[in-house]
This record gives sequence, C-alpha cells and structure tokens, in this order.
Amino acid sequence: MTPASTVSPALVLSPTPVLAGLPTHPRRSPEHDLAHALEHALEHALDTDHRLGTVTALLLVEVATRPDGPCAATVERRVRSAVGAAGRWTRLSPGLLAVVLTGLRPATAEATVERAADALLHAVERWEPADLGVCVGASLATQRAATTAEAVRQAAAALDAARAAGGACARISAA
Repeated sequence: MTPASTVSPALVLSPTPVLAGLPTHPRRSPEHDLAHALEHALEHALDTDHRLGTVTALLLVEVATRPDGPCAATVERRVRSAVGAAGRWTRLSPGLLAVVLTGLRPATAEATVERAADALLHAVERWEPADLGVCVGASLATQRAATTAEAVRQAAAALDAARAAGGACARISAA
C-alpha cells in the first residue's frame, strides 16, 4: 500500500485553511478550484444550518491503493456511491475526498454520520485489506465547530486518529 497521504498542512493550519498555500496567479490550478468549492460549500452549509437549527457534517475520506491493487478510480466510484446524493462531494487530491452532509437533525446527526462512514467502509470490504486502505475523519459543524476552518481542522484530526488506529475505520471529532 502506498504511504498514507496526509491532509495538506495548508488545508489545516492556515487562517483560511482550504485556500492557503495554493497558487495565487491568474491561472488557477484545479486544486485551487476544488478547495474553493469545498470552502464555499461548507460556508453555505454552515450559514443555512445555523439559521435552520440543523447540523452540517464534513467527512474527509482517504483512499490508498497499492499499485497492483484495485484501480483508484473504481474504488473512488464505489465510495462515492455508498453515500450517493446525500452529500456534496469534492475530490481534494488523488486519494482524498471530502463530503459535506447538510440539514442533519441535531439529535441524530452523529448517528447519521456514523452510518455514512460505515457505508463508506463497507463499500470497499470486498477488496483485500493489504490492497486497499480507507480512513474517514468527520466533524459535526454547528454542534462542535462554529467555522469552516474549525470543521476542517476537526475532520483532519479525526482522519489522523483513524489512520493511527490502523486504518479501515472512521473517527468523528469529539470537540
């Protein structure tokens, strides 16, 4: 398996976490456009959910495959189909996806995120663990994160905790 990629430090540590460190010249990179799309989706979701009293969840999904393992695009399609249209997907980089779930009821938000993470992990169970690694880190914004930057930091920390637990698991940020 290829070494686990990490969430870009620019994604986690900067004042504007999703956009910092990306090219600022007039010709934007695809990564800049994707990061901007994620930041916009999160900000819009947080604003809407604050007004409605509902919860936004950010899930970071890392998929690592061996060169002779299953095709990364095939794995990504299966992972995306596990949650389907329930969330807004953004491919941040090869092997790193983000999904934003909105409008979750506060009383059941964590259980909903757990079910979504389980569906993501279940989608790839048919492959041998040595061929594939999937980790999920999640943040419950509007309950545990008040800002986009905080939600990204929490999801990234939860993803790191899932990796540290040996992968093939999900973690939801506690605070």
